[in-house]
Amino acid sequence: MTSKGVHLILVEEIIEAQLDDNLRSKILLNLFSEWTKQQVEQFEVTKNLDLGYQAA
Repeated sequence: MTSKGVHLILVEEIIEAQLDDNLRSKILLNLFSEWTKQQVEQFEVTKNLDLGYQAA
């Protein structure tokens, strides 16, 4: 019940989701993209220029 009254909804058919190869690929690509984005954000570049010798 809402402030505008009662709403009745008739469900004629319930269609179950199906995971086909195309949808599976899209989901995996999305998950991988998000994972790589998180990894790049956490990555820190450090430089070690001490090469163990003295310049002449």
